[in-house]
Amino acid sequence: MPYHRRNRNTARTKRFEDAGLAQHVGCCDRLDAGRGDLDPHRVTLSRAAKGQAGRTPAQGGNGFSKPEKARFEVEGADLAAALLTEHGCDRATVDGVWEAIALHTSGGIAERRGALCYLVRSGVGADFGRNADFIDEQIATAIHRRYPRLAMASTLVAAIVAHARRNPEAAPPYSMPGELLREQQTGGASLLELMASHGRWGE
Repeated sequence: MPYHRRNRNTARTKRFEDAGLAQHVGCCDRLDAGRGDLDPHRVTLSRAAKGQAGRTPAQGGNGFSKPEKARFEVEGADLAAALLTEHGCDRATVDGVWEAIALHTSGGIAERRGALCYLVRSGVGADFGRNADFIDEQIATAIHRRYPRLAMASTLVAAIVAHARRNPEAAPPYSMPGELLREQQTGGASLLELMASHGRWGE
């Protein structure tokens, strides 16, 4: 993908991010970029994919879900696919990014669906402090200085739950959004937030 096109995608992506989620993307970018064994094209696609994970598309149609009607993973995947299609990416690339985002909360499946799915799943996990020991303290400090965490776990959970509350179809039973909604309805902190609080980054 040409460099100027990647830059346009990045700029477009940032317009869909709020402050609480922006660091989630920035941290993952640097985790991937620090691994010299990865194909740069895969890293670029991984960054685009993680940038849209959990976001909501502005419109339905063209085979994509209508806003607020699907799980946040699917709506985020649809948005990324629409953006990549708009910028001329081929169908195989678009499908790969869609799959990586749609499966990023499906542990045990994403890791078996190729490099891009593995990168996205692993990067998101490291952002929550899972398997993040390979990041030394100097790099971690630089990442979080530039991209403050801003209570990332609780902010992300709140956004997913708010999306789920707007439409039950977006939170089917036993799905991640459905489980987060159930946990909040019982009045306790979500397991995701508790795991993050005990992870490498402490929140």
